[in-house]
Amino acid sequence: MGSTATPFLDGPSFDLGRVESVFRRAAAVAEAASSAAAAVDAALGVIHDELEGAGASAFVLEHGRLWPVGVRGYAMIPDGLPLDAGVIGRAVRTSEAQLVVDTRSDPDFVEVLERVASELAVPLSTAEGMIGLINIETSTALPLGSDAAVRPLAAALTGPVEEMRTNRTVDL
Repeated sequence: MGSTATPFLDGPSFDLGRVESVFRRAAAVAEAASSAAAAVDAALGVIHDELEGAGASAFVLEHGRLWPVGVRGYAMIPDGLPLDAGVIGRAVRTSEAQLVVDTRSDPDFVEVLERVASELAVPLSTAEGMIGLINIETSTALPLGSDAAVRPLAAALTGPVEEMRTNRTVDL
């Protein structure tokens, strides 16, 4: 998985060690969960709680759109997000993680929450191709290297998101 990063924000930033630790804890709780839905929910909860109320979401990619299967820190995310706009759309189109350290510097950023400093969109893929995406938006800037630090979490969530995508109980 490749990645792209936009320029650094001049303001405060999370410490990379902290971000790595949060992503490792989120991966660990996902791996220990008893179901796919519990894995996604637990991992997003760790991210939300430990990165100062970050917005965290997981999507499945189906029918050429992104469908939320887990959300923390947002009142609502619409169903069936198109792939032609936003940082998450760019992540799907390029098949690369997108780290936007400073949302003001990225023309593709679409504001969902107020005061978002950084966004990290990470495609989830299997041997058959891309199956979904995780997205994290923070009010404190994410440091350069967050796109590499998230890899264990992406690996831990790929299976649960794939299970949710193929499980016919999730209405897409």
